[in-house]
Amino acid sequence: MIDASSTESFSDDYRFRHSDSFPVHWEDGKSFIDFIQSTFPSTTYRATGPFNRLKAWKLKQRCGISIVPTDDLVRHLLYDSGSRTLTVFHHVTWLKAQLNHASAISDAQALDYLTRGVLPPQLLRETLYSIYRILFPLDKKSAKYARRLVDEWGGSFDPNLLVDPGVMHMASDAFEFKFRGKRIGHLENVVAHPPPKNVVVSWIGRHSSDRNVLTVAIVGVLFAALFGLLGLIVGIGQLIVSYLAWKYPS
Repeated sequence: MIDASSTESFSDDYRFRHSDSFPVHWEDGKSFIDFIQSTFPSTTYRATGPFNRLKAWKLKQRCGISIVPTDDLVRHLLYDSGSRTLTVFHHVTWLKAQLNHASAISDAQALDYLTRGVLPPQLLRETLYSIYRILFPLDKKSAKYARRLVDEWGGSFDPNLLVDPGVMHMASDAFEFKFRGKRIGHLENVVAHPPPKNVVVSWIGRHSSDRNVLTVAIVGVLFAALFGLLGLIVGIGQLIVSYLAWKYPS
């Protein structure tokens, strides 16, 4: 469920453009624990919600962002601005099984889980939370869109996506992300500043930088000054004509 050599499938500048921990490469001599820790760097992001704007169907309808399934857990919630796609790890059954297996290991630290070949429960919970409480919460439109994705992808989406795992409760409570927070924050920023939906809007967006706005403002001031000067000249001309007509009446 983790592509340990995804660098071979993406261009060299992909990681630079996304400023993320993807793609990854399991280097020779690196242990499994070191690989996982470098692949899923720990950060803290407290999500207070609500996440109404991040529902999958709203991302598609309002921002033109399509949901794409992936078998690579590392790519979960990876947004590609070029193709306007949000990659979602869809093997929810596997996530639930991993979480159930981890629950049998009591009083263990993250490192202890890794030594036993189990991913940290926090990572598993965050992934399930992002799927069931952010992208596909319990409402009719989200369920309908989830069904549509399962049907359209013809098996590429785990059908159990439609079944709530029951392990993520109290959706309104604050939830602290340690692994997925950066991508959640980035997605919120994308929604706050949605990408243009057509070529015209895109062109305007590309040419509406601060420098261009300043240039337009300066040109506007110059034109205003020019028209003001022309108005002054016309006014003076009219005053002269009026004076001559008064001084030399016919």
